[in-house]
Amino acid sequence: NNHNNNNSQLLEKVLKSPLSSLRVPFIQQSESVLHQIQELENQQNDKDEKEEEQEDESKEELDEANSDNEQDTNNNDDSSSFSFDPMAYQMVRSKLEKTQGTIQHGVDTASSAKNLLHSLIADESQQNDLDLILYTLAIDTFYYSKLSTFDLYQILVGILPEFENQESSSCSSKEQQCLELEQQQQQPPALCPIQILERSNTIFPTKDMMPMLEDFCTHHKDCLESSQDNNSHATNNDDEGVSLPPTDISDCFGGYIAPQQVSDEKDTILRTQVYSIMDDSIALPTNLVELETKQNELNQEKARLESELQTLLGDIDEDKYGPGGLLWSIKDECYAVDAGKYTYEVCILGKATQRDRGQKSGGTNLGQWDGITISEDDPSTIEMNWKHGTKCWNGPARSTQVLISCGAETKILSADEPQTCTYVLEMESYIACNDSYKQKHGL
Repeated sequence: NNHNNNNSQLLEKVLKSPLSSLRVPFIQQSESVLHQIQELENQQNDKDEKEEEQEDESKEELDEANSDNEQDTNNNDDSSSFSFDPMAYQMVRSKLEKTQGTIQHGVDTASSAKNLLHSLIADESQQNDLDLILYTLAIDTFYYSKLSTFDLYQILVGILPEFENQESSSCSSKEQQCLELEQQQQQPPALCPIQILERSNTIFPTKDMMPMLEDFCTHHKDCLESSQDNNSHATNNDDEGVSLPPTDISDCFGGYIAPQQVSDEKDTILRTQVYSIMDDSIALPTNLVELETKQNELNQEKARLESELQTLLGDIDEDKYGPGGLLWSIKDECYAVDAGKYTYEVCILGKATQRDRGQKSGGTNLGQWDGITISEDDPSTIEMNWKHGTKCWNGPARSTQVLISCGAETKILSADEPQTCTYVLEMESYIACNDSYKQKHGL
C-alpha cells in the first residue's frame, strides 16, 4: 500500500509539473471526444437494430393501417437522425488513443525517473558525486532522446530558473493572494516569442537556431488558432442541436504538439554542432564493435544448437536415457576403476562386471542395467543401478549402485562392497552439474 501511495504521489507531482501543462488538457479534451464518439456509436447501433425490427414487421404486417403506423414511426426516426461517418470517427479515435498512449508512456517514465532521483538524493554515499551523476543523467537523457531543437528549448524553458515566472511576493502562504501567485507560478512560461538564455559565455538558442524556432512558433500559433476554432467540437445536429465530435483532429488538438525527434533537414545546427560531436565522443572502439558482432554471431549459433538439441531431446526415450536425455552423451560408454585385487567396470545401458586385475574379458556379472534415478528431495543426487547379476553362493543376486557427483570428466573414483554381493561405486560426471548442484554448493 505504501508503494502504491508513493507512486500515486509521484504521478500527481509529474502531472502538476510545467511540462505537463499542455498534456493534461489534451487528455481531458480527448476523453470527452472519445466519450462522444462512443455515445454516437451506441445511438447508431440502436438505430440500426430498430430499423431491422421495422423491416421484419413490414414483411409480416401488410395491411394499410399497419403500413401507416410504420410510416409514422419512420417519420419520427427521421426527426432524430444525425450524420454519422464511422470511418472518420474511427480515424479520430485511433489518433487520439495513440497520442494518449504516448503521453501515458511519458508520464510513467517521468514518475519512474522522479523516484530514481529521490533515491539518489537520499543516498548519503552518493552526495559527493551527486552533481556529476545528475549532470550525466541529464546529458544521457538529452542525447538518447534525440529531441528536436524546439522540444529541447521547451524543456529548458520549463526547468531553468531564468525562464520561471518572475513575479514574487513576501506575503504569508496563508494569504489568498499568495496562494493565487503560487498557482500562477506553477504554469509554464510562454514558449513564444522565443526567449534568450545567457549564462557567462553561453547563449541559447544560438543565432543560427532562431529562424527554425520562430518558424515553429508561427506554425504553433496557427495550429492553436485552428484548434480553438474547432474546439467548439465542430457541428450541431440540425434537428436536435446535438453537439457532435469533430471528424478530423489537427496536430494541435487541445493545444498539444507531440515531441519530435531531431530532423536532419530542420535541426541542422543541433545535429551538426551537438549530436554529431556527442556521436564521436561516445562511439565504441572499432575492436569492441567487432567483438560485439562476433558475440552476436556466437549467440545465434548457440540458439541454433540449442534448438537442434531440443529437437533431438524431443525424440529421446526418457525411460531409457533418463530425464531430458541425461545419459544420451555417454550412452555407449564403459568406465572402470581398480580397487584391491579387482577391476570394476560399468557399461551405461549394459552390464556391470568384476574382474581380476589385468583380466581383459570374462569376469563376474554384477548386474544388468536397471536405470537412472534422480532424488525428488535433492535433484543434485543422481544414482545409476545394475541388478540381477550372478547369484552369490547362498546369498542374493549381485547388484551395483553408482552414485554420481558433479565433475568435469566422467570417471569412477572408488568401488566398495559394503554388504555381501552389493557393490557401491562413486563416479564424477558433468551430467550431475545441474542447477540443483549449483544452488546446493552456492555456485
